[in-house]
Amino acid sequence: MSRSVFLNFVALCFPVALAVLLAPALIFGLGAERFGLLALIWGLLNYFVVMDFGLGRAVTHAASSAIRSGKAADASNVLTVAVIATVTISAPLTVLGILASPWVTNSLLSGASPYRSETLEALTLLCGSLAFVALSSTLNGYLMAFGRFDLVNAVKVPLMAGTLCAPILTLHSEQPILLATLFMVLLRIISCLLLLFMCRLVSSAHAIAWPSKPALKGLCNLLTFGGWISVVNLVNSMIAYVDRWAIGAWGSLAEVTRYTVPLEFGTKILVIPAAVAPVLFPVFCRDPTESLNEQEKRLLYYGTAFTLAFCFFPAVLLSAFAFELLSAWLDATFAQKASVILQIALFGAFLNASAHPVAALLQGRGQSKSVACLLLVEFAVFIVLLWLAIPRFGVAGAVFAWLLRIAFDVVALAYIASRSLGVRFSNTSVACFALLLAMLLGSFFANTLAAKLAFCGCAAAISSVAISALSRRARQLVRA
Repeated sequence: MSRSVFLNFVALCFPVALAVLLAPALIFGLGAERFGLLALIWGLLNYFVVMDFGLGRAVTHAASSAIRSGKAADASNVLTVAVIATVTISAPLTVLGILASPWVTNSLLSGASPYRSETLEALTLLCGSLAFVALSSTLNGYLMAFGRFDLVNAVKVPLMAGTLCAPILTLHSEQPILLATLFMVLLRIISCLLLLFMCRLVSSAHAIAWPSKPALKGLCNLLTFGGWISVVNLVNSMIAYVDRWAIGAWGSLAEVTRYTVPLEFGTKILVIPAAVAPVLFPVFCRDPTESLNEQEKRLLYYGTAFTLAFCFFPAVLLSAFAFELLSAWLDATFAQKASVILQIALFGAFLNASAHPVAALLQGRGQSKSVACLLLVEFAVFIVLLWLAIPRFGVAGAVFAWLLRIAFDVVALAYIASRSLGVRFSNTSVACFALLLAMLLGSFFANTLAAKLAFCGCAAAISSVAISALSRRARQLVRA
């Protein structure tokens, strides 16, 4: 399990590091307008993943349950049904996207008129890959059910590297964005075929055999489970960007930059829980009527504790030296205004990290509907908070509204897990978490170099001791 977490972490960090290295060359080589078009294409590719309508997670849930019951053939049937459903749903959407490309180009990209032809052809190509992206997500879910994160990341890392390097390779062509898009689409087709081959390798039965009638009857369950997962993914995506749009509408574009840059920087520590949660999810996939066993309780506890232990030191380090880091990366004037936002973003991200294992547990136990309803409420309340805060307090109001939403989300998820699954964290665990939050908050006010180093030293010691103790205890439990 630790190996899978490490592989996920590397796979998540690699594209971030590569993007930081390549961004200056891309911006300089493509120019502002073409780089904006490239950013739009990358964003659409990320949204295409949602077009599997949650079937990736649904496959992981159903196949994990079948594997745990010793019915690998049923897991193979689950994959076949999910592949049929994914192709059936995504193929019409692919055609619709291709037909809508001229309208998107003319209506939404009017500012890119010098590149209108290139934009239209690139978007048409991009929409042609939608079915392959959605199908890849479903196939990834099947591999995750078997715990084959090595195979998932063996495809994911080269795919992300190719996606980022494609524009560099086509910089000197007449239509660099079109050629880069073609390259990215081909990569997604190849990766989809590779994933299909890998699914056949790990499956005990023929993965693409036509399913039996009982397997087809399970399609309704897959679509129901996947539908709520899809709502969760969609609303999460909306929540992630609605604050930017609100600042642009009720504030100014300059404030959007001042808000977005430190927020994105601070929330990057969430790559740690993002690496842990997918590994825990297949283990938590059981019948909703079953009560939590001791193994699942320990996994939830240790998954949460490890996540916080690994996040704590980088959060304190970045918080203590927020102004210095932003000054070195951008400039002192920007850092003067944005360093406090970075600190609040780090506090919120650390708070949010504690909720990822709980969310994985709830989804694994079929509580996606509760999570989706919670997110819909959060989305509505968040918009109201932004509407009240931004006109009066500007960026400061937006970031505090964001922090309130995060805090509410953490408490609400814990409450749902407690009521539906009987999850209980000890008073000692809650007190330790509160002390970590207090120490992180204290690093905001470290003004001297000595104070900043002291906070970082204490945080490093706490993280090291916690990771060592948790690792030792986990090994003892494995031996037992």
